[in-house]
Amino acid sequence: MLIVDFANNLISKLLVAKSDLRGHLNEHGCEVHLPFLQYFSNDFKIVPIIISLQNMETSQELADGIIKTINNLSKNVSVIASTDLTHYQLHNLASKQDLAILNSISRLDENELNGIVKKHNISMCGYAPTITAIKVCKQVRC
Repeated sequence: MLIVDFANNLISKLLVAKSDLRGHLNEHGCEVHLPFLQYFSNDFKIVPIIISLQNMETSQELADGIIKTINNLSKNVSVIASTDLTHYQLHNLASKQDLAILNSISRLDENELNGIVKKHNISMCGYAPTITAIKVCKQVRC
């Protein structure tokens, strides 16, 4: 499977998605993932996705598209989400917020995660990708 096949198949299923390299110019997610992926194997392909709309609707649409694409192409796919957690808070508050976030992720509870981020106005960039990954992993083996 070519990564282009996966990307094109995914884009064709989504109203909010398009191929646009400009979104990746200042994004560092792939740079963070690469050393970890290369530790385990040099034989992998990546379809980087950036989510600009941080909301449950976009996460659900993207998750549905990823699931349909995986099923259409009948390939094994791993879904990886990257995020920073609490920013600009004192250590004690940041630790408490981060622990609540990590607990909801470990329980695969995207609704709780979204609620915590919103309720406490947590500066977690990338909560939509995390929610998307949870939604996908609950329906397919990631």
